[in-house]
Amino acid sequence: MKTLKELRDAVTAIRGEIDAIHDKAETETRDLTKAELDKLDEINLRHKAAEEALDIFTRNLDAQAERQKRQDKANVKSEGEKISKRYSLGRAIKMQSRGEKLDGLEAEMHQEAQNEVRGFGKEITGLGIPSGLISLQKRASLTAEGSGTGLETVQTTVGDLIPFLRPNLYTAAMGATILTGLRGDLKLPRNNAVSSATWEGEVDANAESEPTFDSITLNPERLGLYALLSKQLVLQAEIPSVEAMLRRDIEAAMAEGVDLAAINGSGGSNQPYGILNTASVNDITIATDGGALTRNLLVQFETEVATDKALRGRLGWLTTPGVRGFLKSTKVDAGSGIFLMNSDAKDLLGYPLMASTQMPSNLTKGAGTSLHAMIFGNWEELIIAQWGGLDLVVDPYTASKTGQITLVINGWYDIAVKHAASFCICNEINATIASGGE
Repeated sequence: MKTLKELRDAVTAIRGEIDAIHDKAETETRDLTKAELDKLDEINLRHKAAEEALDIFTRNLDAQAERQKRQDKANVKSEGEKISKRYSLGRAIKMQSRGEKLDGLEAEMHQEAQNEVRGFGKEITGLGIPSGLISLQKRASLTAEGSGTGLETVQTTVGDLIPFLRPNLYTAAMGATILTGLRGDLKLPRNNAVSSATWEGEVDANAESEPTFDSITLNPERLGLYALLSKQLVLQAEIPSVEAMLRRDIEAAMAEGVDLAAINGSGGSNQPYGILNTASVNDITIATDGGALTRNLLVQFETEVATDKALRGRLGWLTTPGVRGFLKSTKVDAGSGIFLMNSDAKDLLGYPLMASTQMPSNLTKGAGTSLHAMIFGNWEELIIAQWGGLDLVVDPYTASKTGQITLVINGWYDIAVKHAASFCICNEINATIASGGE
C-alpha cells in the first residue's frame, strides 16, 4: 500500500504533466493540438483516479485519528474515574488532623494542586486538591431548597475528568459559562459596538462604521469558607459512606460561596460583582415602596432584554422560593382563573424558572421591607472562572472543646457579566400572597 507522501507525489506529478502541455502551447502562442488534447484526456483520467485514491486515504487517516482521539479521551476519563475512586478525602483530612505526613495518592494529588496554584503565584498552606478533581459542572437535575422537588436542567460537563466535588450551582444550572483550570489573569475581548449599514447615493462614499471592542479581565480572588466536622466522623473517614458525607459537606460549602457571589456579589471586600450589582444591567421599578409582580411586569423583563437585542442564548429566570410561591398562587386578574404560573410548571412565559434561597429576600425600598429579587436573562453571559484547585487547612484545636475539627477551605475564583444588557433584574418584589390567592 502506498504511503500518504507517495499518493501526494503522484498527484503532484500528474498535475505537472498537465501544466507542461498547457505551458508549451502558451509559450508557442497557439491552441492545443488534437494530439495534446487526446493526451490531456488520458492524463485527466489518471489525475482523477490519483486524487480519489488520495482522498480515500486522507479520509481513512482522519477517521483513524478521530477514533484515537476518542480513545485517548476515554482513557483520560477512565484514569480520572480511577483516581476519583481511589482518592480518599477523609483519609487525607484524618492524616492532617493528626499532624501526619501525607503519603500515597493523597500526597500525589496534594503536590499536583501545589504546582497548579504556583502557576498563578499562590501557595497551598494546607491540604491541596487539584482542579482535575473539583471541576465545577452543571447537574442533570437540581433540587431546590432541599425539599425534594426536582428542577430539570440540561447536563453540561466542563472538563474531561470526572470530579468528585461537584457544587450545585444554580447559576451554572441556569447556563452560566464555567471556565476551569486557569493559570493566570484572563482577558476576554468584548464587542461593545457593531458595524451598521447605511443607504447611500449611487456615487456617494459609504459612511464609515467600525465595530469597537473592549475587554473583561478576570483574576483569581480567594474565596474562603469553613466547615465543622465531628472528630468521630473523621475517625471513621475511610468508610465509604462517611467519605461521601465529607465530600458532600465541602461540596455544599463551596457551592454556596460561588453561587452567592455570582448572584449578589457586592464588588467590595475582594468580592466580584454579581448580576444584581452589575452596572448598567436592566432594572425593573415597581413602586416607591416596591410592590407585587403582575403579568405586565413579567413581560417587561423580557421586553427590556429584547429591546437591547440580547434575547438569545440560555434564557431563564432565577428568583426566591417566595416569589415562585407568589407566582403560583396569584391570578392574572380576579376573574380569569389563570395564575401567573401554573402550579405544576417549571417555566414562566416559556422560559425555565428556578428558585434559590441564595437570592435575596430581605431587601428594602422606601417603607417596603422583606422585598425579594428576581433575575431574567441569557445565563451564558455570566462567566464563572476557577483557578487551580482547593486549599484545605485542617484545624483540630479551635473547636476541640465541642469534639469538632474546623476545616478551612480556600479556592480562587472570579465572576463577570459579559454584557449587562443580557440581564434584567428587580430588587423590590413584595412576595406576600394575598388571601384567597387573588
